[in-house]
Amino acid sequence: MVALMLVFVILAATVENVSSHLAGAFRILGALAALAYRLLVDGFLQGQGVGKRRMGIRVVASSTGHPCGVGQSVIRALPIFIPFIGLADVFLLLVNKRRRLGDFLARTEVLQGIPPPPTVRKSRARAKQKA
Repeated sequence: MVALMLVFVILAATVENVSSHLAGAFRILGALAALAYRLLVDGFLQGQGVGKRRMGIRVVASSTGHPCGVGQSVIRALPIFIPFIGLADVFLLLVNKRRRLGDFLARTEVLQGIPPPPTVRKSRARAKQKA
């Protein structure tokens, strides 16, 4: 998220002398891109953003074990933007190591390990066997 925003800050600084309006637009785009990344990353990348992938953890739906969906990713991220919610998250993480407030709201949990490969539908598997 920081790297994404940094790209837009550098672009803004580069064009600052040419157009202050364009520089301001780059700053706003950078903030919006970072916000979108934070809200959607787990839903689009099979429950693993860049940081989670490096740490070997993933976000899954508590009920099914499937990777976090886009809607769950947004719900999971929203409490981060509420002031002082970090204190509640610290308490919840002390009680349950895999779930914070956003996880309870989105019905997700964080697990260790890489996601399993996607399952192949039976019709595709049968087609491959016949070939």
